[in-house]
Amino acid sequence: RDRDKTADFFAALRQNDSIVLKGYRYLLFDERHVDSLTYYISQHSFDEDKKHIQSFLIKQLGALQHDEVIPFLTDFYAKSYNNSSAQINILQSVASKKTEASASLLLQLMSQDLPLVSNTAEIKNIFKPYKDSLELARRLYPELLEYSSITEYKAPIFSLLAQLKKEDLIKSSNYKKYRSQILNDAKILLKRHLGEQNNKELKTRQANYTRLRNNKILNDYVVLLYPYAGEREMAQFFNRLLLVKDPEIRSTYVTLLASDGKSIPSAVINSMAYDINSRLLLYTKLMRQGKSELFPHQYGSEQFLAEALIYKDRRFDRNKDKVIYLGDRSISYKNNPHTAYYFKTQNSQDYNKNFKLHIVVFADNTPFDSDPYYINEGLRMADTDTEEEAMDFVTETFLLKDRKRAIAYRPNQYRGYASFGF
Repeated sequence: RDRDKTADFFAALRQNDSIVLKGYRYLLFDERHVDSLTYYISQHSFDEDKKHIQSFLIKQLGALQHDEVIPFLTDFYAKSYNNSSAQINILQSVASKKTEASASLLLQLMSQDLPLVSNTAEIKNIFKPYKDSLELARRLYPELLEYSSITEYKAPIFSLLAQLKKEDLIKSSNYKKYRSQILNDAKILLKRHLGEQNNKELKTRQANYTRLRNNKILNDYVVLLYPYAGEREMAQFFNRLLLVKDPEIRSTYVTLLASDGKSIPSAVINSMAYDINSRLLLYTKLMRQGKSELFPHQYGSEQFLAEALIYKDRRFDRNKDKVIYLGDRSISYKNNPHTAYYFKTQNSQDYNKNFKLHIVVFADNTPFDSDPYYINEGLRMADTDTEEEAMDFVTETFLLKDRKRAIAYRPNQYRGYASFGF
C-alpha cells in the first residue's frame, strides 16, 4: 500500500519548499486530514506563486463529508474579505454540496460579501452544480437576482434563471421587477449583435468567443422577456429580433411564438428549415413543445435531419462547404432494423480536397431524437475509392463498432494519411 504523502507535503509547505508546486494535485485527502487542512488554509501565509495551492486545499476540504467543514468555511469566508479567490472557492464548495441547507448558506454568504475576480469562469462555476439540479436551483430565486446588476454575476444568474423558465420551474412574476433591467441589457446586446452580423471583418478568435458568449446571453434574455412581449416597451425589441440570423436565437424565438399559439410567417419557418445550421435546432425545439407539425414536412424527414446532424457541431458555410446525399440503406444491427443515410462532404479550405464519407444511422420504429443511433466523423475517401466501396466500409465499421478487435475491410487501402481521415 502506498505511504500517505500528505505529511511530507505539509512539511514542504511549512518550509516554503518549491517542491510543493509539482505534485500537490496528486495528493488524496480524507477525513483524517481535516485538522491539517483547516490549519494550513487559515494560518499558513501563502506566497503569490503558491496562492493557487490554498485554493486547491479549500476545494479538497470542501469535498469532504465532515461536520467541521461547513462551520470552518463559513467562518473563513467572513475573514477573507481581501481574498476573493478564497471566497470564490468556498462558494463553489458550498454549492457543490447540492442540498437545501447548502443553497441557503450560499445565499447567506453572498449577502455578507460578494467576491469579485477577473476570471468570470470561476464565478460561473459557482452555479454550475445547479444546472442539473433545477429543483434546488429554484430556491435561489428571487434572492439571487439582487446581484444581477453586477457585471461578473449577471450572465450566470440570468442563464440559470432562463433554464428554470424553459422548464416551467419558475414563474415570470418572480423576476418581474427586473424586466426593465433585462430589456435594457437585451437591447444593447441586440444592437451589438446586428452590428457584428453585418461586419465581415470580425474574424479573430477573441472576437468569435465574445460574440458566442453574447449570443448565449441574448438567447437567455429572449426566454426571460417573452412573457412580457405584449407590453408596449417590449414591442421594438421583439420586432427587431427577426433581423437576427443566429440559428439558436431565431429558433428560440420562433418556438416561443409557436408555443404561445402565435402566427409565424411561413417564409420564416421555411427559410430556417432549409438552412442546415438552423434545421435541427428548430425541429428539436418544436418537437419538445409538441409543435412539430409546424415544421415543413419536406425538411422533417430523417434524410434532411441526418444532413443537419453532420454539421451539428460546426457551421455549414455555403461558400466553402459542399454536401451531397448518396442514398440510404436498410441494415440490421443486433437483430433490430435500422436505416443508414450516406453523404459526402467537402470543404474548399481543407488541404486534402478529397470528399469525406458520412454515415448517420437511426433505429427504425423509434421516435426521432436529436442524437442519432450512430454517426461517424467522416471518412476521407482515397482516390481509388468508389462511392459504393466507401459506403460499404463505413457500414461495416458501424456493424463492428462494439467488437474491439474487429477491423473493417477496405479495398485498395493505402496506409497513408488519407486512410486516417486527414
